[in-house]
Amino acid sequence: QLLSNKANEMYSMNLLCTLFLHYPLVTLQPHLKSIFMLLLQRLQMKQTPRYVKLITHGFAFFVGKFGSDAFFQILEQIQPGVAMSLLGGVWGPRLKSDVPTKVHAKVQLVGLTKLTCATPALVATPEGQKVWGALVSGAIGILVAQGGKISVASGDDEDHTEIEVEFDSAYSRLRFATRPVIDPFVEVNDPAMAFLRGLEALCASQPGRLTAVIRESIGGEPEKANAFGAMLTTAGINLA
Repeated sequence: QLLSNKANEMYSMNLLCTLFLHYPLVTLQPHLKSIFMLLLQRLQMKQTPRYVKLITHGFAFFVGKFGSDAFFQILEQIQPGVAMSLLGGVWGPRLKSDVPTKVHAKVQLVGLTKLTCATPALVATPEGQKVWGALVSGAIGILVAQGGKISVASGDDEDHTEIEVEFDSAYSRLRFATRPVIDPFVEVNDPAMAFLRGLEALCASQPGRLTAVIRESIGGEPEKANAFGAMLTTAGINLA
């Protein structure tokens, strides 16, 4: 019901992420196919930049909590190939056009680390490698935008949405009240290093093959490529 209008779609995603945060996968499993179908139907009906931002955040949250295998399994139950279409046609382009910041940057990077570094099947085909390269490029873009350091601090909750409702004074005070920032991945102390180490391990498993994909994916952005190279040098990481 919350997804039915633009004014409430943000709250639907907040509610969904809260469920992902507090309930185990086994409890949510019977409902996930229906939930994902509703999210995708809304995306198909009205693919606004705002909703793309919300749904990619929600999916990154899900992958960060439950892993990429669960993500792919649910989407493939809905329709074979829909996961790759979503990654290549929606998620990857969003990361390029609208780079996440603050707590959203951490959620995305944690989710993207599991997608790009713990999903060998994603790089098994030329099509998959192209999608993988776009996601890696997006993750690198997040790191570059954040100066190589992802942190979640008080006041960092990102909310740049336009709410189309009529305000009374009481609602206005409630709506714009300061909300405490919750780090949903507090166990990941250094998401930047986790991504770089994960990338190092994956590239080492296929020497030369994946580094070529990375070079191609960021080759047209010299500033990003140079910044990424500097990060690798600082971290003492050499991608095989």
